[in-house]
Amino acid sequence: MHEYCLKHSEGYMLETLEMPDAAAIEIHTSGSLDNVTSDDKMKHAHALFQLFKRLLADLILSNQERETSQSLFLKMKNYTDVFDVIAIELGFMYDLLYTKATIITTVGGFACRVFTTLFTCVVLGFFYFAEKQNYQKVDIYITYSLPGIAIGLELYAALVLVLSDQARIWFIEHKKIDVSLKPIQLLEPVIKPSRWSNRIAQYSFTRHCFEERPGYYKVLKFLHMHKLWEKHQYNSSIQLPEKLQEKIFEHVKSKLKEFEEKEDLNTRGSRVLKKNNELIPSSVLEWSVNDVEFDQSILIWYIATELCCLDSNNGENISDDIKKNCDMSRVLSNYMMYLLVMFPFLLPVGIGLIRLRDTRAETRQFLKERGFIFDKKKKIDDKKRDEAWKMLLGVKTHVKPIKVKGDRCKSVLFDACSVASVINGISDPKLKWEMVGDVWLEMLTYAASEGRGSEHGSHLRRGGELLTHVWLLMANFGISEQFQISKGHARAYLIAK
Repeated sequence: MHEYCLKHSEGYMLETLEMPDAAAIEIHTSGSLDNVTSDDKMKHAHALFQLFKRLLADLILSNQERETSQSLFLKMKNYTDVFDVIAIELGFMYDLLYTKATIITTVGGFACRVFTTLFTCVVLGFFYFAEKQNYQKVDIYITYSLPGIAIGLELYAALVLVLSDQARIWFIEHKKIDVSLKPIQLLEPVIKPSRWSNRIAQYSFTRHCFEERPGYYKVLKFLHMHKLWEKHQYNSSIQLPEKLQEKIFEHVKSKLKEFEEKEDLNTRGSRVLKKNNELIPSSVLEWSVNDVEFDQSILIWYIATELCCLDSNNGENISDDIKKNCDMSRVLSNYMMYLLVMFPFLLPVGIGLIRLRDTRAETRQFLKERGFIFDKKKKIDDKKRDEAWKMLLGVKTHVKPIKVKGDRCKSVLFDACSVASVINGISDPKLKWEMVGDVWLEMLTYAASEGRGSEHGSHLRRGGELLTHVWLLMANFGISEQFQISKGHARAYLIAK
């Protein structure tokens, strides 16, 4: 701009010629991708990785890159193919952050590996031909074993390298070499571990409330290990239901349509409540997702979901669809509670652990006042726990809890009872559980969209989370605030006449 002003003041006739920005990475596809081969998944994931690896550093992307990834994912009809591509893409990100894959797959890295292997073989050869009469047999065997084990490890590392995703990409581009390595690739299921366990963690707040602390808890507290024990004591994991994967995929696609219509996507359940306004006026429950902090919403809806599940299980005739929706809602609520307790840094900032502590204390006090006995020696069985939990279904919440007890205690127990009583008022159980499940899906996608890419990247070293998969899935669909560049970098030539 300064040069333009100088030339203009000198009397030149000026013209500007705008240069087009460099084209974004293209992903070539033909038609609908109903049946995607493993090689196609690898190619697509690698191309998308080149685009989205910048998210790990919280950098921004262009709208052209959004269109590139959107066009691919909209053509993929099978949700399992979509999640496979996401898992491979996260694998590339893990290799970039926590392994030497970017170095050992280069010519220099390959040369270093060959040199070290040959050098070890030379050392073994020298020792083989050396005079060994003055040494004991035990020392000779140990000396032979050291370079032998080193050579074995190098060969194993070379085999793992051949079966790595980076090598697979190179082999796909050289079809003839790939055919010669087919026998080695048969060992892939044995040597190469799965990219993701396909398991989802669960945290049981009900067990946390009802189970007494063991006798050695005082020792743990003295060693300052009691908080760590409480976090891991009530954790478990289950296989991720395929129905839930499909629901997440369909929910993200529906959010894409709303994104294109310029609707607000930073909702935590209010969109679902407005959609089901005929069942319940949205204003009745909207406070539980809009007017409170996110960690408070998770706790309220977790307890409400547990209470509603107990109420539904009392019915004699429950269809399979209703039970599946109930179980799916429970799985999601347990998972969001797990994130709140174990990895709160993946969620928006809040005081979730303080609310959890106060809610547990208030729950136990409420049950003790009604004659429930907590026995340290006997473990409370599921039936007795459910009976105690059902006491909360009879709580009347005509007055808001904050007006009764103030704001010093951060417990959400009676807020959750209020939400549960409203949800249980829905006469159609199928519509009720579809609504509850959709609220949890919206909370999951909200948490994924609010998380920073750097936090998800640092969490990959722990094995990855479903939340990270959802975060990257939404980014690949273009549902992210990281897409901020509309026309790329401005490049222009100044022509003076």
